[in-house]
Amino acid sequence: MKTKTTKKFLKENFRIINAGNGNLQNLLTFVQPDYYCTRAEGWACDAYIIGDNAILNGYDCIGKTKSYDVLKMYDDKARGILDKYRSGSKYYTYNRTRTVLEKLMYKMLEEV
Repeated sequence: MKTKTTKKFLKENFRIINAGNGNLQNLLTFVQPDYYCTRAEGWACDAYIIGDNAILNGYDCIGKTKSYDVLKMYDDKARGILDKYRSGSKYYTYNRTRTVLEKLMYKMLEEV
């Protein structure tokens, strides 16, 4: 369950990874957001806490958006893994797919 918070809280407590809106939808498939922020118009962004990092996904995130090319590369790799999982691959079981995506996420966090 997500908890409402402020962008100030996220900025003061985590390393911000601004992913823009939907740029990591495949990579974050099995991850639930920990926090969300709002603005006058309504929902602004979700925050996924991974260690000391807060991956922000939404319309109104704080911080400069990370390189689209790098984010796309990792999300495309995640899409390929998910495609194999969804096609019924005996190799890509649910647990293996989650583990592979988690390792891919940590690799992405090191790069950005």
